Amino acid sequence: MSAQIRKSVFMPYGHNATAVTYESDRDVALEVRPLIAYRDYHHTARQNGAINSSPEIGQNALRYVPYEGQPPLHISHPGGQFIGDGFWYYDFDYAVERYRGLDAVEDLFSPGSLTFELQADKPVALIASVGDPISIDEIDALRASELDRRKGLLASLVVDDPFAASLADAADTFVIRRVDDLSTIIAGYPWFSDWGRDTFIALPRISLVTGRFDQAAGMLKAFARASDQGMIPNRFPDHGETADYNNVDASLWYVHAVNRYLDYTGDFDGIRDELWPTIKSILTHYHDGTRYGIRADSDGLITAG
Repeated sequence: MSAQIRKSVFMPYGHNATAVTYESDRDVALEVRPLIAYRDYHHTARQNGAINSSPEIGQNALRYVPYEGQPPLHISHPGGQFIGDGFWYYDFDYAVERYRGLDAVEDLFSPGSLTFELQADKPVALIASVGDPISIDEIDALRASELDRRKGLLASLVVDDPFAASLADAADTFVIRRVDDLSTIIAGYPWFSDWGRDTFIALPRISLVTGRFDQAAGMLKAFARASDQGMIPNRFPDHGETADYNNVDASLWYVHAVNRYLDYTGDFDGIRDELWPTIKSILTHYHDGTRYGIRADSDGLITAG
């Protein structure tokens, strides 16, 4: 006799976490087996002897550090029985990476399996998080909070159109908060981090057209704090090193984004008080000279190199 199992997944905003809920139309035993990569997104994992194959097993919870020095993975799983029988799955093939000429084959490690006794119409859930553990007791509140947050984002739209709502919802996924509490825009998933040029090209459409004016102001202020010698960072490296300023146009896109922010909000006082010093520094340095030979030439055009 067959059963229909419904799986729902959501990622609570602001957490390095994923929550999964399973629901069945009849009583079944469900086995869930996590697959672990735990690597930089520019690389792929292969079978190796360095991986830790033994999670710490607690009450309805796991704590797992696959490699020394990595942040722990926590899995909260009330009602699930964990069996630690770790082994590798080999040769996952990634079509997009293969198309792009990148490493396209990966091995993934499973530290064990979780078995749930699913009863008809009685959902079970688990939540996986990196860094700090999240209790399964929080899942309903996190789900409700995320739904309310998304409804609030859509409420700020100036048009009532399903396609526009879908675009606005998708745009929100590109806005992230870094560990230094700087809000920024990811240049593209899955391989790119935040780049100053891309952030300020995208900001008018992602934050202003959608009515997220506080979000836009926060990004402009945050990048203003990171400016140096009249230059907006081109890139914040993936591993927390000093920001890169190796660009000519990010600062110019920044000034353009401030102007668009003024067009949408009329917040002249906020710009004067908090952003004008940065804009003035950009104008001064681009006229007189800054890194990489950036300066105004005799006819007022910007030259570099």
